[in-house]
Amino acid sequence: MTERAAIIGNPTGMHARPASKLLAMIKKYKCKLTLEVNNKPTNPRSILNLLSMGIKQGSEVIVKADGDNEGQAADEISEYLVNFRDSGGPDE
Repeated sequence: MTERAAIIGNPTGMHARPASKLLAMIKKYKCKLTLEVNNKPTNPRSILNLLSMGIKQGSEVIVKADGDNEGQAADEISEYLVNFRDSGGPDE
């Protein structure tokens, strides 16, 4: 199992557009993935689950991956969580 921590920097936190992009990224990986905020683990393979996590600026999100390509998955997802922005950047 690989685990990474990410602090959300986006002022508006997680909302529909970045959640949609995150979901597309997550779907590339076959490994088991869990995102955890405030000690509450969630299966991130549903946009409703992602939006219901209440991820705000400053939230710490723990990315857990287990299985094929777990390191790559944890790295890419945590990097996205740290760096996504609402506008003006390559991620949005």
